[in-house]
Amino acid sequence: PRDAQPPPLCFSSPGMCSGLVASQKTRSVMVDDKLLGHGKGRRRRAWARLKAASKGALDRSGQCLTRVPAEAPKSGAMGDPLRGLSVHYLSTDFLRDAEERGFSRESTVHELEPPLIRAKSSGSLCPRDGREGIAFVDTLEGADKVGRANFMLSYTWGYTLGDIIDSLTEYCRNRGLDPKRTYVWICAFCINQHRVQELQRSGGTVPFDDFAAEFGSRVKSIGHVLALMGTWKAPKYITRAWCIYELYVAMSVGCKLDIIMPERESESFLEAFRSGDDRLSAMWEALEMADVRKAEASIPSDKDHILQLVEKGPGFGALNQMVRKKLQVWFCDVAEREATNWQEKHKQCQTTCRQAGEITLKIGRLLIEFFELDRLENLSQDWLDRLAQVGSDKSPIAASFLTFRAHVHAWRGKFESAGRGFSEAYSIILRAKDTKEVHESSYAALLWMWGMMLASSGHAEEGLVKLEEACRIFDEIGLGETQDAAGAIVIRALVHAKVGQDDLAELYIRRAEEILTKLGKVRTPCGAHMLTSMAYLHVTRGEVDEALDKCDRAEEILVDTGFLHSVVGSRCCSVIGWVKAQTGDLQQALSMCSIAYASLASAGRLETLFGIDSTMALAYVKHRLGDFECAQALRRQALEYGAKTGATPIKWLAPRDFYDNEVRTPKIAEQPSKSGSAASAPEFKSRAW
Repeated sequence: PRDAQPPPLCFSSPGMCSGLVASQKTRSVMVDDKLLGHGKGRRRRAWARLKAASKGALDRSGQCLTRVPAEAPKSGAMGDPLRGLSVHYLSTDFLRDAEERGFSRESTVHELEPPLIRAKSSGSLCPRDGREGIAFVDTLEGADKVGRANFMLSYTWGYTLGDIIDSLTEYCRNRGLDPKRTYVWICAFCINQHRVQELQRSGGTVPFDDFAAEFGSRVKSIGHVLALMGTWKAPKYITRAWCIYELYVAMSVGCKLDIIMPERESESFLEAFRSGDDRLSAMWEALEMADVRKAEASIPSDKDHILQLVEKGPGFGALNQMVRKKLQVWFCDVAEREATNWQEKHKQCQTTCRQAGEITLKIGRLLIEFFELDRLENLSQDWLDRLAQVGSDKSPIAASFLTFRAHVHAWRGKFESAGRGFSEAYSIILRAKDTKEVHESSYAALLWMWGMMLASSGHAEEGLVKLEEACRIFDEIGLGETQDAAGAIVIRALVHAKVGQDDLAELYIRRAEEILTKLGKVRTPCGAHMLTSMAYLHVTRGEVDEALDKCDRAEEILVDTGFLHSVVGSRCCSVIGWVKAQTGDLQQALSMCSIAYASLASAGRLETLFGIDSTMALAYVKHRLGDFECAQALRRQALEYGAKTGATPIKWLAPRDFYDNEVRTPKIAEQPSKSGSAASAPEFKSRAW
């Protein structure tokens, strides 16, 4: 409420309600039965009011009107500071009352507060301080309307009533919650606005530290924040400093946080999806826009306080990462629900089931874009089971889902099962090609994913054949300048580099850059992967400045889109670390490789192909820094994971000696200096470990 415009409002807790009763001009303020400040006459009158409130409010004749509870109210009862309104009440009774008074779903909280929220709660005595005027939530009775809040809504007063109701209703529906028992703490309804107005009229305000402490205790006690974004393309929420503060508090106290939006935003996102923009440029722009440093507040000092707290706490980068990750989750949730809905609507008919599968394939590609491997695997398996039920398990659609599932297995280093999946999909597509039922784009996607798996598992020449065929098909069907084609070209360039064909590698990596630049997709995770691949090629050719420039650009993209700690982000960080090590910046190399290792460890991905290679990269940097014991332990861990999963590392982020099975003490003629210069690095020879 402090961030409302206009006018700026301030927080009011039970203790602060009773304390802030005297005029700010005379500095006479009562807090916890103590009168502070100046103004003798005003102090006596204020003291008398406090005594009356403590015994029971009196009317002008001295008669007691009500008793103030001697004990704290029961959980969810009148006067409980954590009392919230039910989603059912907001969407029925309150909406009806608002419409009867001439308001509508388009009315904002700013417009509703004085004539409806505050007006309805005037005239009654507050159970919290015994004075006239109560919080709106204390006017309600009955479990279907009010109870102890299990959610806190983080929003701005500029949102419309319809958006608030629709977002909360959508959340309940998606999570299977009973709206009658889902109670939400909303500041406009749950703070005594009469006390806020009294304080404003006196010219006073609650100090930031007092507000922060009180609000923090509310967030921690409720334990679950719902952040209402507004729109997915340009979230108004992240432009308000107090909303950012609420996110900061939620992150600091470790409570749950979910992003919510009105149902129309889900439909808008899916409409963009269905119309063919399955890469959604606006989605990436929204992720980049989420920067807490750009937020504004109606009181400049509040913004300064908030930014200082964030900077001293988790930091701007960490908070931005959290916001962007939550937005990613929302995008994936919406897409997954769409896939589920299609399944339920078309689970019987073979023809419509295949049509539904076409839509779901786009959703699968989005999950690949976000590297949501678990979701992609579950989605693929669900659809394979569904297609089998209607006799379409040998259809081209089934082949596409087999490809997705095999792709997940390949990322995890399960090359044997991935190979079986790719082979089965390939057989289905070959049969379907004779009947003209298969989309050539699906065939090309299969080939480039399969080619990447073969190259990653040590079969570079075979992988290169598949990748070349995929690129040829993309060109033939007019899809040679798509993001899928660019992805295949990047992998093809890396394989050419692996087999020593540096000129071809550079040619294709430049081609991928041209495509992504033309599509406006350089500032995506795929673009970051492309840039780090270019950096790798540059540094192997001795082009240090170009390599470092590509690394800096890739890191900036990963931070701005919230993918720094993702699977693809970890892969890029490992490559950046390797490039930094080759240029002699070992401390920065250690930082980037550590980010990659920690991110993969927290995601449970160390036993995957990228996890093994990232572990080796960190071991290599540790060794270069002279930490031989740690390097040896990391190397042993990677080899154990490789033996356990059957994953064969690509062997490109450390000398080949690091990947040998025989472990020996390294023979080093000269230890690296403390500065970690490249010139003092130990040389590796075959079996030198």
